[in-house]
Amino acid sequence: MIKEGRVCINGLPVKASYQVKAGDDLSFLLPKAQEPDIEPEDIPLDILYEDSDVLVVNKAKGYGRPSGSRALQPHPRQRRTVSL
Repeated sequence: MIKEGRVCINGLPVKASYQVKAGDDLSFLLPKAQEPDIEPEDIPLDILYEDSDVLVVNKAKGYGRPSGSRALQPHPRQRRTVSL
């Protein structure tokens, strides 16, 4: 965002090396949100349990996910291991 001139101090674009000082007015322009270019897939899911915090899915053997996919993966800080 800095390289694109979207970060300003006191109304002026700044470089990454700028050191913020007391009293500086920091502002930034977020890029317009774009819809992702993905299509939902109709895949069979055997959902064993679901509530507002937990989703337990029985994944069939051999049914994987594309390399790099983060589908159904929680944030690393929220991962929990559950033994049944």
